[in-house]
Amino acid sequence: MNKPISPEESSELDTKISFFSQWVALGALILFLVIGFVVVTSQRQEQILSIPASGRMLTSSGKRAYYPSKTLEVTSAQQVWDYFEDAGYTIKNIQEGHIDVPRLYLTQIVHTWSKNHTTQFKKDLFFRAMLPIILRSNELIMEDREELLILFNKYKTSGGLSLQDTAWLTSLAKTYRLLKNKGTKAFTPALFPALIERVDEIPVSMAVAQTAYESAYATSRFAGEGNSLFGQWRWGSGLVPKGQRKNLGDYRIADFDTPLHSAIAFSKNLNTNQAYREFRQKRAEMRKNNKPLSGLTLATTLHRYSEKGEAYIHTLQRIITHNNLMVMDKIKLGSGEPLSLVPNWPNQNPEEG
Repeated sequence: MNKPISPEESSELDTKISFFSQWVALGALILFLVIGFVVVTSQRQEQILSIPASGRMLTSSGKRAYYPSKTLEVTSAQQVWDYFEDAGYTIKNIQEGHIDVPRLYLTQIVHTWSKNHTTQFKKDLFFRAMLPIILRSNELIMEDREELLILFNKYKTSGGLSLQDTAWLTSLAKTYRLLKNKGTKAFTPALFPALIERVDEIPVSMAVAQTAYESAYATSRFAGEGNSLFGQWRWGSGLVPKGQRKNLGDYRIADFDTPLHSAIAFSKNLNTNQAYREFRQKRAEMRKNNKPLSGLTLATTLHRYSEKGEAYIHTLQRIITHNNLMVMDKIKLGSGEPLSLVPNWPNQNPEEG
């Protein structure tokens, strides 16, 4: 038979239970605060790295252009070089086909990154830093192209499209400027050929050559102040160039949230602007004839990209051939874990862009 609890013992037991409950509550509160801190910190980190499309980025791929949440802070160009070397990511291995390009994405351009290094160091590091960014931009475009071709074949087979398919195609057609953004018109099958011609990747060797020339191997003021890698213009907002020619209006150099968004905007420009219709037609012809896209060949269509015209084309071709960039048209991103490389070193005294 259980012994009855005395009033004194009952009071002592209640006190112990009360203290225990308080400790449990306090422990739960601390645990809640720790979890909350981790979640908020994670969300803030995600907001910093998973940079959403801004008003300047109007492409469907731009809206998916998130940087990996896993980061590595890099404090010097030499550290970036060493990290690439340790990963076996060398120009030699790329040219010999021994490695796919790792998913290592630079989150910011720092135009002093190669200061006090040799020209060869600067160029090699630049090519390796830009490759993942340009390849990722192409990868996002090709995701849309693959879905587009699936729906095209579906239409040819069934003769119709679902409301969901039509809505997606309408959004894509507006992105690629075949339909007005604020218009009410929906996609029609007659737009398939034109959309397929536009939704396609940019030859890597050509893109790399253009960013090397336009950004002075990422040392220009515009590259450092606004991740501007392709010398694109914008009116009324952006970076004001020295010696701005007022007779051309209030033109600026377009600035971007990240290097990846700069690459995506460049791709959209080539894929939608009327000035580059010849580029798209020649690329479509190569596709039709089952020929691999060649930057060296397609660069011949860019006489309207620069005021220098034919001289600009010859410059791009020299950059491609002199640095043996042709091999880049065949490479792809690897399947390894993606990583954001976050620069943390001085960004001063840039060369003028």
